[in-house]
Amino acid sequence: MTTILLPLRNVNFSLPLLFDEIYQDLADGVLAEMAGCINRKLDEFVTRELGRDAYERCRHVQGLCLCRCQKCGGRWRPWFTRNGYRSRGLDLVIGRVQIDLPRVKCRCGGSVRLNLPDLQPGQRLGPDVAALVEHWAGLAYSLRDMKRELDEAMWTSVGLRSLSCRLRRWAALVPYWQTALLKDVPPVVMLDGVWITLMQASRRRRRDKLGRRRVVKQRVKLPVLIALGVWPEEGRSRVLDWEIATEAAEDRDNWLRLLNRLEERGLAPHQGLTLFIHDGGSGLIAALTELFPDVPRQRCVFHKLRNLAHALTLPSGLAPHDKRDYGRQIITQAARIWQAPTLDEAYQRHRLFCRQWQAEQPELVMTLQRDFEDTLTFYRVWDQHRLWPKHYLRTTSLLERLNRLIRARMRKAGAYHSLTGLQSMLAQVLLSP
Repeated sequence: MTTILLPLRNVNFSLPLLFDEIYQDLADGVLAEMAGCINRKLDEFVTRELGRDAYERCRHVQGLCLCRCQKCGGRWRPWFTRNGYRSRGLDLVIGRVQIDLPRVKCRCGGSVRLNLPDLQPGQRLGPDVAALVEHWAGLAYSLRDMKRELDEAMWTSVGLRSLSCRLRRWAALVPYWQTALLKDVPPVVMLDGVWITLMQASRRRRRDKLGRRRVVKQRVKLPVLIALGVWPEEGRSRVLDWEIATEAAEDRDNWLRLLNRLEERGLAPHQGLTLFIHDGGSGLIAALTELFPDVPRQRCVFHKLRNLAHALTLPSGLAPHDKRDYGRQIITQAARIWQAPTLDEAYQRHRLFCRQWQAEQPELVMTLQRDFEDTLTFYRVWDQHRLWPKHYLRTTSLLERLNRLIRARMRKAGAYHSLTGLQSMLAQVLLSP
């Protein structure tokens, strides 16, 4: 089976003349077939709502429909009749589809709004364009870059405001989503923050090339605090909520705003909440102690191992690859502590590790012993839930994968110029299935 990809119109690439004509004919045929299919679906929708076919009398038709008269507000089927068609263009990536939009009038003389489910009033861009714009937003294209690409590929010119509105729809969903009750409370919640760069207005002003006074923006680094719900027995996870901090710190107040909102939505021990997994931040621990004092807390083993790597002292005089092997050997040995099958075995491995490296790596051993008890909470939880895989209970690795996606977006964008744009990006990354 051969797959043929339709090229964008007006894209500059060299093809043999005959091959180019074949592509053009194929694109025109697809557009004509789409127009016929859309017109048939529109006629079927009108027939279903009016309860009768064209030229059929309405004496036996009763009931209300989804359509509404824009003059009298009526929805009674016998009052409505067909009133011809209105030509309308729908711009797709491969070209423009000319469709015949049915018109319906009421007995009062008013025009009837059809409330079509897949074709909004005034819509002139197809769903493929919206999907392409969201894809480009994920690649950190600017609005001007998107406009230039679409203008070259399509028959029409797309406004910057139209593109911006499409991306802002993601941000508009966030307030409703963050206030909805949790229908399924996860037993495990992972908490972590990822740092982003946001442009904020400063007190300084400058004059642009046209002599206008403009506010000077400055780069500000802020953390985005994220809560990820995990169902270990089912092996699934979902982002529960996030909070953009107001200050450049993962402090108690910023975490309380996120945790208070989750508590109001139904996150509670009596609903099934069993464990929090965190990176050991003091602000987060203070917030958890205040709101959820009775819920066990697991210190992320991945963050602990990263701290051990930072505390490692490498011997001088070794070659670079020998230093790498030396550090890898110690960190691998430390990781086996939390891979022990039982809690007693983990304690035994911990004592052996400290005894072996105390003289040679005192700072590393001190870092390991700090908050070590908090890294073993998952054993106690696992003793009560033997069907839960341990790797869901000891690290925030699932959340770290989402953080990497956000950091990749930030590297491409550099900085976001508004909270709305930042919320749109976060919604695309964190709310996507």
